[in-house]
Amino acid sequence: MFAIQDTDVKQRHQLSELAQRCHALFDQQDGSFARSIKNFCYRPQQIEMMHRVVQAIDAGEDLMVEAGTGVGKTFAYLVPALLSGKKIIVSTGTRYLQDQIYTKDLPLVMKTLGVSVDVTMLKGRRNYLCRERFDACYSDRQQQLDLQDRDDMAVLRRWVNTTDNGDISNFSLWSESSQQWIELTTSTETCLGSRCSFFDQCFVNHARRRALAADLVVINHHLLLADMVLREEGFGKLLPNTDVVIVDEAHQLREVSENFFGISFSSNQLIGLRRDLHQEEAYKETFPLLQADQSLQELSEQLSAAMQPHTHHDNISVLMKDDNFTAAQKKMQDGLDALCSAIEPLRDYSERLQNAYSRAEALQKNWRTIFDEHDNWISWYRHEQKRFQFHATPMWTGTMLSDKKQSSEACWIYTSATLSVNDDFSYFCRGLGLEADEQTTVTLSSPFDYTRQAALYLPSGLPEPNALHYLDRLFDTSLPLLKMAQGGVFFLLTSHRAVRILADKLRPKFPHLMVQGEAPKIDLIRRFSADPHAILLATAGFWEGVDVRGPSLRCVIIDRLPFASPADPLVRGRARSVQQEGGNYFAEYALPEAVISLRQGVGRLIRGESDKGVIMIGDNRLQTRSYGKTFLHSLPPMTIHKNIKALQPYLAYTAPPPRA
Repeated sequence: MFAIQDTDVKQRHQLSELAQRCHALFDQQDGSFARSIKNFCYRPQQIEMMHRVVQAIDAGEDLMVEAGTGVGKTFAYLVPALLSGKKIIVSTGTRYLQDQIYTKDLPLVMKTLGVSVDVTMLKGRRNYLCRERFDACYSDRQQQLDLQDRDDMAVLRRWVNTTDNGDISNFSLWSESSQQWIELTTSTETCLGSRCSFFDQCFVNHARRRALAADLVVINHHLLLADMVLREEGFGKLLPNTDVVIVDEAHQLREVSENFFGISFSSNQLIGLRRDLHQEEAYKETFPLLQADQSLQELSEQLSAAMQPHTHHDNISVLMKDDNFTAAQKKMQDGLDALCSAIEPLRDYSERLQNAYSRAEALQKNWRTIFDEHDNWISWYRHEQKRFQFHATPMWTGTMLSDKKQSSEACWIYTSATLSVNDDFSYFCRGLGLEADEQTTVTLSSPFDYTRQAALYLPSGLPEPNALHYLDRLFDTSLPLLKMAQGGVFFLLTSHRAVRILADKLRPKFPHLMVQGEAPKIDLIRRFSADPHAILLATAGFWEGVDVRGPSLRCVIIDRLPFASPADPLVRGRARSVQQEGGNYFAEYALPEAVISLRQGVGRLIRGESDKGVIMIGDNRLQTRSYGKTFLHSLPPMTIHKNIKALQPYLAYTAPPPRA
């Protein structure tokens, strides 16, 4: 890792006027941030990142910055961005980080700088209430609702009449994942666009207009990709006017691009289309449409039944060897054709029917495309009970991303705590189709003293994770540590099966156990932070993007190295592709991806200068396999312990006794 001293900063940089202003703001003694933020810490790594961002903006050149936990990367890019006078896009991986930057970081930085910059936030359609759908639901179905639903709708109506942005996260009565929002929001497919009678009052349109006028816009990676594609087609709005694109949590962009550029067909899409058709008067009066719709329901059930004998997640080629499935697949195609034919004559009856026809056509096309043979694409499925998904995913998206980025004249700044493996950015660059050299990459170490603050516990005697009774042994080995910690534990696992098994084992012994899926993520984090005896069992969704500071989180247990499953059809397809080209998929892709994932999980523990705690990794391959060194060298410099008794000083937190 690249650590720096303040004197090095002054010697290496010939400071521009913007850089000098930024440097003064972060001065330990009398800078603006020291005066406005309690316990503000001067961090030379933050100054270094800020200067590199200034240089990139001044020169209009791309930059990749790996900034370890605690560097303060958000302030390091927001300060020069706000002072630059340029048009800026900040793209994040999650809505949580979007809200954090827009509602907390930006107001604080602007107040500290004493500047007035026009900033706004833009989210995807599903985050804004649709006035047309609300009107239809409130007007047409009011008499069908029970008393509680009527009360909720009355509260919602008052909110709709007073909100200035329609962002559903601001409506406290329902969580953002509530079923109610499915009917009251739209997607790209379901939006009526300019044909909507509420077009001029649309919250999404208002948000987009604000974004076009703003100097700095906070968006997410999906919207960034959408704007890149639309710009290529001549309709993009944000990127043509942008001077600088800052991609935060940049390690997530490749995975988001795979989902974005892929093609999908799912039972949920069919259910949504049929639900909207049922609200049309023409549906009840038109026998061919009624017949096609009912037939589609039967065909969905037949398709689901034909998938039941197969594994829940695999390559579509597996299904195509089954005569029952191929018959159901052909019938589904015929059913989609019949649905399109039934809707087509009714398109002019209403805007919703026009939209339904477009959606049915898209599903019809996607269904055919997914089952066609395509080079450099992987077709796969997932099913559970009666729900199913079919996908065609690009083998690699790096070329797609680089081609679309070429049309942007902005400079791009990529940053995250985890971009490299052993200070090597090759894996990250391959995923995005980028090229890197010493001038475009910088690695900044965390300012935290990991040797003092954190212990890495590697217990001995555990079998390899694929052993039959591994989870039983992991439970026995982790039990003394759980009792020693008295709570404040994230138990991060690599499969939902492991979560279920360990939940059954831990619940009788630890009444303060919390399990992912039993409540919304944000509620679990809030409850965990407030309960000093809490133990949280979780999988992928909690390995990154979770910030619990102080003694509330004092121990993180990780069951195994987070390698992608070799049975995953995407992994198999890409491994075969790399092998055919003479490469080594494990070394070039599987290992780097697992290293970055592990670094994210480990990064949950130490979030501040006063934090202390223990990381336990149960996977003995860290010590028995040659690639274990790659993992260890990529982790923060923690002291390794194999004796559990040595961990007590790192868990020196006296929690109040748990209530009976």
